[in-house]
Amino acid sequence: MKDLKALHPQLIEEFLSYKSNFTADEKKTIKKIALFSDNAHGDQKRKSGEPYIIHPLKVSQTLIDIGMDMPSVCAGLLHDIIEDTSYSFDDIKSLFGEEIATLVDGVTKISNIDVSSKTEQEAQTIRKMFFAMSKDPRVIIIKLADKLHNMTTLQFLNQNRAREIAFECLDVYAPLADRLGINTLKTRLEDEAFKVIKPQAYKQIEAYIEDQVGASGEFLKEVEHMVKRLLGDHKITDIKIESRIKHIYSIYQKMRRRTRELSEIKDIYGMRIICNSVVECYTILGLVHSLFTPVDGQFKDYIAMPKANDYQSLHTTVVVNWNKKATQLEMQIRTYEMDAVANFGVASHWAYKAETGREKSLIAWKKVDDKERYLKMINRMKNWQDEIKNSDNFMEDITNNLLKETIVVFTPKGKAIELPQGATALDFAYIIHTDIGNHTQLSKVNGVAVPLSEPLKNTDIVEIITSANAHPKENWLRYAVTQSARRKIKAYLNKHDSSIIFAKNLIVKNLNQNQGLKEHRLEKKEVHEKGDIKKEVKGSNDTSTLLVDDGKNIMLSFAKCCHPVKGDPIIGYVSRGRGVIVHKKSCPNLPNMTEIKDRLISVSWDNNRPSGIYKFAVVSKVINDLFGEIESAVKKYGGILLEGKIDDDNGVTLSGTFTLEIPSGISFKMMMKSLNSINRIEKIEKRG
Repeated sequence: MKDLKALHPQLIEEFLSYKSNFTADEKKTIKKIALFSDNAHGDQKRKSGEPYIIHPLKVSQTLIDIGMDMPSVCAGLLHDIIEDTSYSFDDIKSLFGEEIATLVDGVTKISNIDVSSKTEQEAQTIRKMFFAMSKDPRVIIIKLADKLHNMTTLQFLNQNRAREIAFECLDVYAPLADRLGINTLKTRLEDEAFKVIKPQAYKQIEAYIEDQVGASGEFLKEVEHMVKRLLGDHKITDIKIESRIKHIYSIYQKMRRRTRELSEIKDIYGMRIICNSVVECYTILGLVHSLFTPVDGQFKDYIAMPKANDYQSLHTTVVVNWNKKATQLEMQIRTYEMDAVANFGVASHWAYKAETGREKSLIAWKKVDDKERYLKMINRMKNWQDEIKNSDNFMEDITNNLLKETIVVFTPKGKAIELPQGATALDFAYIIHTDIGNHTQLSKVNGVAVPLSEPLKNTDIVEIITSANAHPKENWLRYAVTQSARRKIKAYLNKHDSSIIFAKNLIVKNLNQNQGLKEHRLEKKEVHEKGDIKKEVKGSNDTSTLLVDDGKNIMLSFAKCCHPVKGDPIIGYVSRGRGVIVHKKSCPNLPNMTEIKDRLISVSWDNNRPSGIYKFAVVSKVINDLFGEIESAVKKYGGILLEGKIDDDNGVTLSGTFTLEIPSGISFKMMMKSLNSINRIEKIEKRG
């Protein structure tokens, strides 16, 4: 490759002078690739009108900030080349090697597939990314850096598209950064998404924080001085103390959880004490509690019980008397090693020595089971890949299963098993072994027999009692949450129960009693869901046959008279020559159909869990995005808004009615509590 000259010399020069700790040879490679990217993108522009090269440069700067290695930084510079220029994967491979080319390909969007929308294209890209990152986690770290810069430029897109991307960021990318332990990216992604989704709330909290900065600076400095003096008196001197005001989205979440106004949130300040050993952590905790009064119920020991992403720290909230005013302050106490894992997660595996404050943390992390942590993360990613491999709705599985909060339960021998919140003993059994799952007779939790449908809790000790005569039943699909357990249950039923067929998102029973269903073709209509909007979309062909797992064909359509959608109680009607037509059970046309008693068969939604459908009415003070607020509140517990209507009552109040689907294990009362956390809601009542 001939020597290239920068098309945007000032931008390239600023990037090359960016602080890093690469070797001279690595810097030479980065410069060569930066110039190549600049020339490849040429005069391309961003939506903002700025030169396109600004984007890959900013992405690579973020990768440098979190200490990523040279190939990652180079892939950041090249990550849009395959998608947006004439260069191919093979070109990148021949110019810069297979490692960098593979990283670039893993991040590249899928553009050569037939999709109906940008959202669907992004979904397919996310699926591709999940498969790529199980081979090399650097793919997702580069993607998170890419997403972060894109989030800072959403103001140049139309409002609907910007909000769509922001919701996706909160649903997928920020939780993914959290699961990988990269807190530095997670918090920035959350704040950027929140800024777009709720701009007024963002500005309100931002203004409040700015108003607090002057006073808080002096307050935090004085507390830091008091803590250092106390620890020094006890010969604990090699420590680092960091103080901060919490990031905007986390403050908003506190407001929502506690149903408080902004001015009522007292613990917006945070202080982190970093020391050398676990023993020092607990010693410092005791000393801090001797200096300040701890807030009851606000202590969490993540050292003894780490989070799923390996995060470890002691958390305590204390009351500090300052200027004759009681102020709450959250303190985190952890070692240098824990600090590196908390901030950079899996990225620490590649981290270079950076500024002095981080160097000690990274060295400590490297000394302690670096390989063990890395392999644990790789195995977790492979499990994610297995979960979505055969999924019909992988985006739902990613957001509602893989990336949701997790619990840790234990086998009777003390082995820790990580499961998504809401998982049951059946999920536990199938994780242990398929045969154990298939022969589960009953489960004991903490020594007490519990139903297979009961959600497990964090730190439960779970024992599975098996029997040679026990086997999966159809209702097990209502109890299992994880896709791996559900696939194994379906595989057993497909093999051993000829009366059940799984077609798309339906379970059809007793088909063997009806003849001739395989001989016909019919119009197929699929139900597509997006948020609270449900619409029916005609298939690309007027006639089609649905192929199911074991080669059986079933002709299936949804009735035009009653338009059933997911969540509705349904029934199947076997029509001559038209296969199975799915109706609502309440459809007024059913009683008038021919041979109705002989032609009805059991059809049910293939839900992860049984759910309840509820209607409720809301009265609220005028708020910009009441629908969005309600949608966010119900999604917190896995609820789905099926429909909703809001009326403006003379500009003074808003009144609305909504239909809500609530998953099993979540009570309507719990959902109402979440809705009541919306600041301006005045009244909620159940209807029907």
